[in-house]
Amino acid sequence: MNYLAEILAFYDLVQVKQLSTGQIALWHALMAINNRCTWIEWFTVPNLTLELNTGLSRSGVLKARNALKQYGLIDFKINGTKATNYKMITIAKSKQESKQIGKQVSTQDGKQVSKQVRNTLNKRKETKLKKESKKKAYGEYQHVLFSDEEYEKLKAYFPNDYEKRIQSLDEYIQKSGKKYKDFLLTLKTWARRDGYVPPSEKENSKDKFKSVDLSCLTNEEYGLLMQKKITIEELIKKGRVHVE
Repeated sequence: MNYLAEILAFYDLVQVKQLSTGQIALWHALMAINNRCTWIEWFTVPNLTLELNTGLSRSGVLKARNALKQYGLIDFKINGTKATNYKMITIAKSKQESKQIGKQVSTQDGKQVSKQVRNTLNKRKETKLKKESKKKAYGEYQHVLFSDEEYEKLKAYFPNDYEKRIQSLDEYIQKSGKKYKDFLLTLKTWARRDGYVPPSEKENSKDKFKSVDLSCLTNEEYGLLMQKKITIEELIKKGRVHVE
């Protein structure tokens, strides 16, 4: 397979099919890997490697590879939980023509193609970095990140101790080395696990039960209610209390 001839033929196809930047990036990543494998017919690549080499998410890789297969540029075999097998399908017209094209193309043309590929990948990385740069770091070790909108939601959800909760998460990440994609969701999940009820739900609960008749409860039932071993909702279902 003539690498340069395939690239030139590929960009002819890009103009016709109007391939997305993700599809272009994935094709180049697979070509580069196949080149290192000395152009064997079938080669194996983990999804994580393709994510790192293209800047795409896992779902983006899967979507892009399906499109490339439909266009007749690649073929692949899924191996369950193992890495996927890929095959590059040549799009240059013939071996002879590929050799002629390779001789005719100047070094400058090769540099322009490489520059276009790098620009595509750099734009994707810049977009990702811009999204991350919009978030501010919090906590002593600066591991916890929030956008301004997320930070306001955090304060509304934990009005009394949001700073302590940030610090706890920050220290836990420092000690454990774990990574989180959504810090607000992590703090909410931890709080729910500990039985925390946010102010908004407390208000809804008050509005829901404006008048509750507990006169029919036995001393034992009332004690369980006060100890939070049984809820008003459960007592209502049993017909032990009446709500207006």
